[in-house]
Amino acid sequence: ALDASAKAQAAAAGAVEGRVKARLAADQTLDDFSVLIEKTDAALATPEAKRVPAATRRRVAATISAASDALRAARAAVEHDDLALLAALPEHTAALNAALDSLAPPAAKKPRAGS
Repeated sequence: ALDASAKAQAAAAGAVEGRVKARLAADQTLDDFSVLIEKTDAALATPEAKRVPAATRRRVAATISAASDALRAARAAVEHDDLALLAALPEHTAALNAALDSLAPPAAKKPRAGS
């Protein structure tokens, strides 16, 4: 009985440790995602972004809004130890990265050799 009790206590301690590690990883994921949202929002506010077509700027703003909503929902879920909403963040991350790319100025063309 003592052996079984010790095993049960060890298993419970391992489960608590696992939940703590998962929570720390979730918090880091949310922090990284938040930084990407802020970076995209800052890029949208630059003078260079004003030269991007209005339709593109609207799409970027909508992407930021959707990502911000997903972040709020994921933070609330994580607060209740529900990590399921984290699965949606990679899709939003890809959309934010694409939005950043759409705001980047085009690369300058190199002059051809011999011209």
